[in-house]
Amino acid sequence: MQDGDKKFLRWLVGIAVGLLVLSCGAVVFSTTTNLQGPPSAFPCKEGMSRGGAVSTTNKHATKIGREILQAGGNVADAAIAVQLALGVAQPQSTGLGGGCFVLLFNASTGETNVIDGREEAPALFHPKIFCAEPECFNRNNVSQAQEECLCETTLPYKYAHRGGLSVGVPGVPAAMGELQAFAALPLSDLAAPAIHLADEGFPFYQHMHDKIVAHLDSLNISDASAEIYLNEARTGPKFEVGETFTNPHLADTMRELAGKGWQWYYSHLADEIIDAANSAVEPHTGRHGLLQKSDFEHYKAVRRNAVRKQLRNDLEYVGMSFPSSGGTSLAMMLKMWNVFPSSADDLGSVLEGSNDKNWTFEEARRMVDVQNTVWADRQKYMGDADFVDVPEGLLDDEYIAERRKEWVACLDAEGCSPSPTRGSEIPVPFGTPPGVEVSTTFVDRGSDRMSTTHFSIADREGNFLSMTTTIEENFGTGVTVPGRGFLLNNELTDFSFRPYPSGTGPAHAYPNAPSGERKRRRTAVGEDANTIGGKRPMSSMSPSLIFSNNEPIAAFGSPGGTRIIGSVFNALVQYLSRGASLFQAVERERMVAKNDVVYYETSYDPDYILELSALGFETSRLPAARPMPYVEAVIRKGSCYGGVADSSRFEMAEAALVE
Repeated sequence: MQDGDKKFLRWLVGIAVGLLVLSCGAVVFSTTTNLQGPPSAFPCKEGMSRGGAVSTTNKHATKIGREILQAGGNVADAAIAVQLALGVAQPQSTGLGGGCFVLLFNASTGETNVIDGREEAPALFHPKIFCAEPECFNRNNVSQAQEECLCETTLPYKYAHRGGLSVGVPGVPAAMGELQAFAALPLSDLAAPAIHLADEGFPFYQHMHDKIVAHLDSLNISDASAEIYLNEARTGPKFEVGETFTNPHLADTMRELAGKGWQWYYSHLADEIIDAANSAVEPHTGRHGLLQKSDFEHYKAVRRNAVRKQLRNDLEYVGMSFPSSGGTSLAMMLKMWNVFPSSADDLGSVLEGSNDKNWTFEEARRMVDVQNTVWADRQKYMGDADFVDVPEGLLDDEYIAERRKEWVACLDAEGCSPSPTRGSEIPVPFGTPPGVEVSTTFVDRGSDRMSTTHFSIADREGNFLSMTTTIEENFGTGVTVPGRGFLLNNELTDFSFRPYPSGTGPAHAYPNAPSGERKRRRTAVGEDANTIGGKRPMSSMSPSLIFSNNEPIAAFGSPGGTRIIGSVFNALVQYLSRGASLFQAVERERMVAKNDVVYYETSYDPDYILELSALGFETSRLPAARPMPYVEAVIRKGSCYGGVADSSRFEMAEAALVE
């Protein structure tokens, strides 16, 4: 038995967990409290504890995160252990070959630390890399003779994401290295539970089975992937549901990583990653990866400032900055919603709220208008702010108020007249924020894919962490690094597939156009602002914190591609504005709009949908088998913590309390 495995088994001794399973599907773990010092004057409410809380999309990761906190670790320790565990138990969503965004509130300093672990484009990438003509793949054809690559059509997504072409330099290991600076426990201790899980295995579950079936073409590109996930004929999953899934190659990689440190990934393991990506040829296009060792040498997880927006009185939203569009979009949406309680004391606990009623039609309509209005600006202006000038005026209070007045339906509580019919005016036009000249109407429509994972953690010291982590598509590129057990991301398909609109030129380039340039990381903070790096594709990942009087009271986030922003917005409005308990905020039906179709869940009031359709909105019901993204959240009320995981939408999600 490895030393790390022995430590892991020691942690299991003496840990008692009481499980409270809520009938609607979301779960929390109820534990007793055993703190040193004087007892609190008031006990914690049901579903809450004084030791902290963990909420993730996978019960194995949640269990490990809880045990790390029980063993004396803090949120950074738990996050590293959870990330490694998710790479084992949910490899279709995240792993060592992916990227992430992290928000960490350090209670000892009062600072919110923002870590950008987004994947980065290699130097050989270029604006026309996703154009379909064969000559567009060669950068020399594009840079030396633009007419040789006309870009009349772009690659279908299914061909662009498979194989090595769309692999960006992974950021998860570098981000975990940054988190290690906040950790209390050594990496060997933090990796031990995930190593044990990979060696001993876990019951193969239905969701993982179904995703393998849906992505056979991708996984068949890689012999290393087929070895882990596919049967001998390579026609289906290697395991039946309930059988034990193991990944010994990944266990060995994590052992080596734990002994040599995170930087070893970029200095030595990089060669194996480059070989895997560059030799993975997509059979229909002949395209492959473009990674070089210098791309790994230039990579770093970047420290950035958080997006901050005062909502009302003592409530403040804190989110991720660019290249994530989530923080700015959610700040705009919440400010545009503009209905919040007078005090954070009025917010609900895990199981208790002040409003058991569901959405009114007015509220549902307002949800659609707010999302459409902000999405118009997102698609027009947002991207990697180290490469493009994203208008700071997007967060200007007066600008947001103007956009709300023009495009957002009123609520009776505001004492104003309802806005006129809007459905016939979709898409909503983008605005002109302060500092921006009136522009053309070229807008990148973007894409809609579902993947990724998220977790939220709080510890007894008041530290909070919200982290969204991904390899983009389910199973990423389908390419596993031989002998290493982890998949490579296809994050570069998050760039726009066209560099600029048809019939125009580089002067009209989309903010999120691909690029192989390297520039100074001008929006980073500290020493990172003087480093040089490649462009990072815009993301919808939205790790979020809510503050009251300069202290965090909640962490929210979700997987789910471009529906992440709308799903987190729905849950935040339920909790912050409508008086819902945390459980209700996570569980209640959602409606997501991205300035085109309005997506809603099967449980939504059908009369509301008919009314929206009558107003001219195009609506689409999501099947129960493919619901909205699942939100993971933790909260603090006084000195008590609670968490909820969205297991009604994803059966493996689970939240746990800490003693």
